[in-house]
Amino acid sequence: MGPSDLPINYEDQPGATDSNEIAFPSSIELPLAENSSSTPDNNDDCVALTPPIVHHQSHYDGVDLLKLANKEHLVNLPQSVLKQLSKDVAGALKSTREKEQQKSRESRKKAAEQLRQRKMLQKATTVFKCEHPGCNTTFGRNNERLRHIREKHTATTQAFVCPVVNCPMGLTHKFYRIDKLRDHLRGQKISSYPWGCILPECSEIAPNKAGLIEHFGQHDFRTRRHQLLPLISDYGLNPHGELNYLSVAYLCSIQGCRFGEYTIFALSNHMSLAHDGPALPCPIPNCQAVFQDWYMTSEHLARDHDHATKIQFGDVIEKRDLSIASTFSCPICHHEVKHAWHMRVKDHCREHNKQQILRASKTLFDAWSFSLEPLTISIYEEGDFKKISLTTENQLLAYILLSDTEQRRLGSSDEAFEQAGAKLRASMELSNDGQQN
Repeated sequence: MGPSDLPINYEDQPGATDSNEIAFPSSIELPLAENSSSTPDNNDDCVALTPPIVHHQSHYDGVDLLKLANKEHLVNLPQSVLKQLSKDVAGALKSTREKEQQKSRESRKKAAEQLRQRKMLQKATTVFKCEHPGCNTTFGRNNERLRHIREKHTATTQAFVCPVVNCPMGLTHKFYRIDKLRDHLRGQKISSYPWGCILPECSEIAPNKAGLIEHFGQHDFRTRRHQLLPLISDYGLNPHGELNYLSVAYLCSIQGCRFGEYTIFALSNHMSLAHDGPALPCPIPNCQAVFQDWYMTSEHLARDHDHATKIQFGDVIEKRDLSIASTFSCPICHHEVKHAWHMRVKDHCREHNKQQILRASKTLFDAWSFSLEPLTISIYEEGDFKKISLTTENQLLAYILLSDTEQRRLGSSDEAFEQAGAKLRASMELSNDGQQN
């Protein structure tokens, strides 16, 4: 009998359906030899042999897992076993962490939901009532009740009046919260209504919000800096700092230009560069001169208008940020003394010789009177300083040509200065007659 003739009994074995695995038969029946004796209990002609159970190969075959806590035992394990053990431990730790985090998230979520439900229940059942006599207003939150008391029942609460003339909410509508006023004024539609100046003492009405901003520049420097800018911030009209230029002394006069400088010279440069020299007429009435910047207008005032006229229209000149300083044009050398005053002009005249001054005394006196205020000097006499006014041509000659010591000798009499000037003029005439002879 050959192996193929053996009666093999196959039963369903675990994993036998997999094409990559071997299916073992459940039993193999082998015939007994002829000389073999049979047992009394088994009279069959065959004996059944059962194959051993085969396990899948594992990395931990032959490894005592209970000894893994011993370091010496781990050192003796193969490297492949240690690597697989490390991966399995890392995966187990990761899975454990994720389970703990998920459990923590669910716990926090449940606690937050319970807290929210408690607050909603408390809010639905809690009512705050105004305690002011005769007021029965109720509120759902305590801060609303406190705001109501502060706005309605407190006399010292500051009220902000809406500056919009034809406001849809009513004339002179008041807000007790500045944030509510800002929200009210932020709309685009309300910007097209006429606006009144936010300064209490100003009654100017602008056609719209942009016109109101242009009007702010008409107030003087101190009012803008100390009163107007805080109100602009309160009303929310300067959210990004576009109106900070109002805090400087000199503002650009061109409509729509939001520019300011701390010095008039810097503003003059701006006017010349940014606006290509806009027309700037002379502030003196009946003067038709028109110039292209502040510098040229100032030069015109200093050179072409006398001191008395500039003093007469000083308010108009200062309102346009111009200067009343004068320029003295010397009739002898035609040099111009900027920002002229008496001592500076006197020092310049003394650069010429005595004969030149005496010959040009008439034109010198006219130029002096045109550019400078009436001359007043102080003379120390009898323990005190006394002031005298020098208003004639001879007195001016004595003031220019005589030294300080000689002037003190003349005393505080204007007649003494007149006589001293006459003597100086007579000495010049005698010298001229002597040269002719």
